[in-house]
Amino acid sequence: MPFVHVGDVPRSAAFYARFGFEVRHTHEARGRRVWCWLERNPGRLMLAEASEPGAPGPDREFGMLDPDGYRVMVTDAEALVPPG
Repeated sequence: MPFVHVGDVPRSAAFYARFGFEVRHTHEARGRRVWCWLERNPGRLMLAEASEPGAPGPDREFGMLDPDGYRVMVTDAEALVPPG
């Protein structure tokens, strides 16, 4: 599942909503949304707040730079979303 670091999660979620993605799960910290899971049909995308592309978080994900210098995050999506 693609996992994108962004500067503003709500702003980025609104951008992807233009392509039909809908917010399915969210996480807030300090009174603002810092993470969300988006879906459109079988397509899934996660957004996480970051001041810059950073190191991966939980032990079930990893990040790498592609040949153009973009950080690609790969994660075990099932481990991130609560049941139900």
